[in-house]
Amino acid sequence: MYPNALYAEVKADYVSNTITLVNGHGYPDSTIRNGFGWQYDNSKFEYNVDCNNWNFYMSGEYTMLNCYPEFKILHAEQLIRSLQKQDPADLLDDISNWLRYPNDPSAITELLSDYDASGKHVPHWVANSGNLVINGEITKSDFANLIRYLYDQNLLS
Repeated sequence: MYPNALYAEVKADYVSNTITLVNGHGYPDSTIRNGFGWQYDNSKFEYNVDCNNWNFYMSGEYTMLNCYPEFKILHAEQLIRSLQKQDPADLLDDISNWLRYPNDPSAITELLSDYDASGKHVPHWVANSGNLVINGEITKSDFANLIRYLYDQNLLS
């Protein structure tokens, strides 16, 4: 869920063509954080519009995003791919799992499926880039470009 997706509860009157704010940030009470009193409120991320270190995380049963991706989504192919996954929060988990078990076929399959690639082997030196992604030193998109390149060059067989 986007940060601040539940910003306000409004009431529409189609006869008079008006919209009335019922609940929202600080309205009608300054303690209101979102329009619906949602316990997993992630409004604190609404001003992170760069999304340079975007990440999905679980909050309760819900998958949340730590930034507001409206602009980033236009240029970040991996963000769009992640949004299409059933559980986008597991992207970094899949990289971590592969780093721990680089020869496990299921870890390789899970990792590659995150990038719409397939294969049976990922070169050992890719672990360096995997660690950089985990540490936030390179972007998920950079890592995705590496995996796609290896796949396109048939180096994952």
